[in-house]
Formats: sequence, structure tokens, C-alpha cells
Amino acid sequence: MGPGNWVLLALEFLIIGGVVIICMKQYVSFKKLPLYSTFTAWLGWFLCFSIVFLVPVDILATDHNRCLERSNGTETECIEPITFLPESVMTVQWKVLYWGTFILSWAVFPILQTFALTGDFRFQERIYSAIKDNLVLYLIMGIGGGVGIIALLIIKNLTIDGLLGLGMLLANAYGLILVVLTMGFGLVDVPRNLFRKASPYRTLRHYRVQAVVLKNELETAQEKLVEHLKLIKVTSDKVGEYDPYRPYLDLIISKCPLQYDSLVEGYTESSVPIKPPPRKNNNGKDDEEGLQGDELLTYRKLVNIHATLMDLTDQTQRGEILYERLLGKAFATEDIIATIEKPKEERNKQIQWSFKNPSKNASFEYYWHLYIYPNYYKIVGIFCALLSGIVVWSEISLPFSTDKTNLSPFAAIISKSEDSLSGLWLQVFCFIPLLYMAICSYTTLFKIRIFNYYRLVPHATNAMSIMFSANYLCRLAAPLSYNFLQLCDLNDASFSTVMGDMDAFSLKHFNLFFPIFVGVVFVASLFNIHKRIAGSCCIKSMRAITDTSESAVDHGMNILKQVREERTSVGGVPPPKTRLGIIKDMFVKKDKNQSSSSSPDGANAPMIPGAARYKAPAQPKSVLAIPKLSRDYTSKSGTVFSSINNNNSNSSSSGANHAILDMGNTAGVPKSSSDRKSLLNDYWDKMNFNISNDNDSFDDIELGTYKNKK
Repeated sequence: MGPGNWVLLALEFLIIGGVVIICMKQYVSFKKLPLYSTFTAWLGWFLCFSIVFLVPVDILATDHNRCLERSNGTETECIEPITFLPESVMTVQWKVLYWGTFILSWAVFPILQTFALTGDFRFQERIYSAIKDNLVLYLIMGIGGGVGIIALLIIKNLTIDGLLGLGMLLANAYGLILVVLTMGFGLVDVPRNLFRKASPYRTLRHYRVQAVVLKNELETAQEKLVEHLKLIKVTSDKVGEYDPYRPYLDLIISKCPLQYDSLVEGYTESSVPIKPPPRKNNNGKDDEEGLQGDELLTYRKLVNIHATLMDLTDQTQRGEILYERLLGKAFATEDIIATIEKPKEERNKQIQWSFKNPSKNASFEYYWHLYIYPNYYKIVGIFCALLSGIVVWSEISLPFSTDKTNLSPFAAIISKSEDSLSGLWLQVFCFIPLLYMAICSYTTLFKIRIFNYYRLVPHATNAMSIMFSANYLCRLAAPLSYNFLQLCDLNDASFSTVMGDMDAFSLKHFNLFFPIFVGVVFVASLFNIHKRIAGSCCIKSMRAITDTSESAVDHGMNILKQVREERTSVGGVPPPKTRLGIIKDMFVKKDKNQSSSSSPDGANAPMIPGAARYKAPAQPKSVLAIPKLSRDYTSKSGTVFSSINNNNSNSSSSGANHAILDMGNTAGVPKSSSDRKSLLNDYWDKMNFNISNDNDSFDDIELGTYKNKK
């Protein structure tokens, strides 16, 4: 092994790191996400991509070692590939990658996901809540696992050293189950989507159905958010100006979206909800903590209100972006269909876009959308469909293969073409099906919606969802690669050695026979059986979209028609940028004279205002004047929330969310302890929500960098 091998290995890792950045850029905005989520998600993606990309290198090294064994170690007959790595180096590399993904997926990501979910106001408290919640979960799992371990210690005479291997095998078995489910669905879904994209008519039908779904989701999220904002306003009206919990409530108010100000401004006590909308906790169950019963306003109640606000704001912003993207793509597809239906002599070799800026090369754009684009997706769809059939056949035939007869096409080609298929060509041959299997598994994972929490949104994915994707990518990468090595009959590869001996715990047959269920999932997806099952699922957020009837299509068509008429006068909805366009923006500097009002999802024109945070754009970041704040304090981001009352400023000069902070302006609110007897007193008495008049009953709680400037 020479220096060139090490240089190529380093180059491969650099390429993988760049590919990960490009892929993540499709879903996240690096400037908006916190650093801890961006780095850990990138690390998780990098490790799992490295496993998939480097498995062909391991296959090449295994093939070279087999060649040396056949030629009795004569290196003249076996030319060493330029990407060859010794078995010792491969073993160390696989251990680092495998244990890196193992630790991230089972220890780091669960804590960080809970950390991003919690609504605590201090860093230490968020860490404590995240660790405590996960310790409870792992304790329950540990009790069940401990019983099994004790049984194995007695029956199998298992040593302490074997416990580590047992943990690996259980994790691998869990990952294999995920691979079977996600890949089985993806082997049908990927070719199906390609064939759908080849037809603009089928694509438009799909967009019309999605328009109904996304509009309903957006309206539901907006309704929940407005109800929660009303609760925050009522709570702010009731809590005294000098209440020790006031700084926490002010910080919550500072995160309220501005565009719902008018809906909350005229809110009265008669329609106050008993408690905030139920918030799903990390296990997907309703979090019942709220303002209810004969209870005082506590720190935990404020934490729950804070977490619910962040969740509902994210849901609303996500719904707005997805709906706007869909509208842009649907209108562009309608323009393409309108061009297709014109006589050729009237087309003038260009597409008349409704809301898209004309291209510099209109003729190429015309041929691309009408001829090249559809045929390209047809060819790729046929290739992927054939590859899906080969993968399914290989998975089904895996337990029936023997040393003499191997029914897997991948193993047969590798074993019977030892001379013609070697070196770089062998690496390419193995990389293509493995990459396709990874794409099928990963795209399915990215489409999963768990309790409406974890969902990847183009260029607007939150920290929780991107870490969830990295978590399960780490859990899928190793079992997926190990399964592919089995299909290629390369059980003597270095990666297979690191993965452990399944037969030691009577799991070898599971590893061979369970992949048969890929065929079951494949057939269920092919005939949409899973949609019928999901439609009757009791978990509403896990249901699949099953209403693709003509009535749903007609409803979606009416929605698109109505929005087109409404938006035409204000510039319409341009289509979002393509993936290649987003990649291009990463390397090409934007023109300084170009407007920076592009939408967060990469569209080339501004969206309707989204879930804007409570910040006045025209004011400096360091100082923000807010009416009716009880005291001045500095937030974690460095913004000083300065009370207009303290600065003797006119409240009308601020762009603040005065509706939520409006503490009964019509009747006036006294600046003393009597402010607890406001106009909403009757409502709070009905709720039995009591706040003691004695401020000494509360502990003085410090809020981070809180500063009392009075």
C-alpha cells in the first residue's frame, strides 16, 4: 500500500463530506439552525454516507485477497487496485464508522432531539430535562433487556465480553427490520415517482390532490396557533407587571408571530380555552400539562406554553412553505400542459409562463420540458424498475442460496467474472445497486411523518427533524450495507467481520430469512395495500393520503384556480428553484443589486409573509422596543427587549406585537398589586386558576442575562 492509496482515501472522505453538505442544503438553512444540531446532523450523515460509499472499496479489497489466495500469493497475477486498503486498515476504519453511528444513534441524538423539543428557558434545565426523559425510557428498556440477558447468562453461559456483541446484534437486527420496511416501500415508490414525473398530466393530478391536503394542514396549524396565542394574551393580561415569572412570559411573547396580531387583538375573556392545545411529547403522546384546575402559575406551566408555541409556530411555517412550493410547481405544470395542448405552429418554441421569469434560452427550455425531461424520466424509471426487480429477487433467494448455487444475480456476476470485472469496474458495479438501495431506504425515511413532528421540509427543516433523519440514517447504514454484502456472497469482507457473528446467538437464520419480507412489503406497496391499512390506523398523524378520487382532484383544481385568480394581481406564485439551482447558489455569488427577498425554500420570488418572529426588521438587533413590557431584559440571542413605557416612547412607533401584550387598554390596568383584579377576573375564577397576591410566596427566579434597569 503506497502513498497514493492514502491520498485517494482522504480524497474520498472529502468528496463524501461535500456530498453531505450539498444534500443537507436541500433541506436546511445552515444559518437558521443552531450549531449543535447542524454539526451533529452533518456528522451523522457523514458517517452513514461513508459506510455506503466505502463498502465497494471493501468489496474490491476482498476480491483482491481472494485473487491472492487463488494464485498462492503471487502478486504478479493480481494487480493491486489503486483504491486497495489492507484488511487491518479496513477493520479499523469500519470500527470507527460503525461505533460512531452506534453511539450517535443510541446515545447522542435521542438526548439532542429531546433538548430541541423542551421549552425550558435555561441551557442547564434543557439538558437536565433531555437526559431525564431519555434515562426513563432507557431504564424501561433496560429492565426488559436485563431479564433476557440474565436468561442468556444462565442458558448460554454468556460472558461479560459477549454482552457487547449481543448489544451489537440486537441493534443490527433492529436496523435490518427498518431496512426491510423502508427499502421494500422505496423499491416501488422511487420508480413510481419517476414515471409520474414523466407525465405532466399525472404530475398535475398529484399536485391537485396534494393541494387539498396541504391547505387543510396549513389551516389546522394556523387555527391551533391562533388559539394558543389567545391563551398567551390572556395569561399576559392576568400576570402582574412585577410577577417573578413575568420575564419568562415576556420571552414567550417575543417569539409570537406578528401576522396573527389582528386576530388576537379583539379577543375577549368569554372564549378563553380551558388549557392550551395538547402538545405531543417526545413519545408522541399528549402532554397534559397546562393551565387547568386549582393550580398556580408555575415555571413548568410556562415551559409547556413555551414548547407548545415553538411547536405550533414550526408547524405553521412548515405548512406555509410546503403549500407555497406546491402552488408554484402546480402553476408551472399547468403552463407546460397549456403549451402541449396548443397546435405546434402556435407555440413559437417557448412556454408562456404565468408567474415564472422568462429564460434567457427559451427554445432550450421549451425542448427540455416538452421532450427531454419526460423521456429522461421514462428511461431512468425503467432502469430503476428493473433494478428494483433484481434487488427483490436477490432478497427472496438469499436463504435458498448455497455454496454451489447462488441465486443472487449480484453474487453470480461477481463470482463468474473474476477477470473481466475487476478493479475500478468492480467498484462501480457494486456501487450502483448499493446506492440505489440506499436511495430507496433514505427517501422513504425522509417521507415519514412521525406524529407530525419529524418532517423534512426543503430548506426549512427544523433542528429536531434534521437530527431525527441523521439518527435513523445511522441506524440504517450499517445493516443495509451488511445486507448488500450478503447479496453479493461476500461474508468474508472486513465489514462483515466487524458486524459480528449472528450465529453465536442463533440469529443467523433471522439475518437470512427476514429479508424475504422485502418482497412482502414490495407487493403491498405495489398494490397500495399499505394505504388501506394505514387508512384504518388509529393514529391520525400516521395515516397515509388515500383520497385520490376524482372529487379530491376536482377540489384541488378549484383551489388552484382560486389561488391563481387571487395571486395574479400581486405577482403570482413562481415555481421553487430546482435542486441544481440550489446547488448553483452555493458556489455562485449573488449579484449585489439582486433583491434578497427570495423565499426560504429557494423560490425566485418572495412568498406570502411566513411565521415571522417577534422582531422589528427596521430596528437594530441589539435593541427592540416593545410596549407594555414589565422590565427590560436581554434574550439569549443578544436582543435587548426594552420597554417603551420605561423609555417614555410612543407605543404606536413600534412594530411590536401589542395585541398579545395589551393588558386591557380599554379599561386601563393599574400598576400595583391590584392589577390581579382585571376584567378577566371572572374567567379566572371559573377556571380556579389562582395567583397569590403575596409576591413573597414566589422565589425570585433569574432569567439568564436578565437585567433590571429600573
